[in-house]
Amino acid sequence: MVVFSSAYPNHLNKVIDIVDRKRRVKHRLYLHHTIRSFGQFIKDVGRLGRNLNKVVLVEASPVNTGAGQQDRLSQDNTIPVRAWTGGSKDTLLAELCPILAMVVIKNMDAREAVRKYREQMEKNMQSGVKYINFGMNL
Repeated sequence: MVVFSSAYPNHLNKVIDIVDRKRRVKHRLYLHHTIRSFGQFIKDVGRLGRNLNKVVLVEASPVNTGAGQQDRLSQDNTIPVRAWTGGSKDTLLAELCPILAMVVIKNMDAREAVRKYREQMEKNMQSGVKYINFGMNL
């Protein structure tokens, strides 16, 4: 697993070390791995050198994935989420387990899983579900 964040290493490492107790994160990419474009830091997954059918980018800021830029690949692999608060009631990472399991365990193409996730998010939002990640049925 690779974590790609626009955070500084000292902050990101603290978070990953807490969340990833089994040490499944093999690579960590930070702010200095992003591309600076029009004053924004863009995460271009196309530059990772990895098979994009296994790349899921979890992002709270669509600007950071090249929205409106030339890199459409990042958008196809991106799950838009609310910002992580770090509080004990923040269940965002747990809510993402179903989609990540589809990619890792069931070997689904990440772009297909993200597409299904977005469709489910839209349905949930239209039906008034408060937490749009809850109740995923992939």
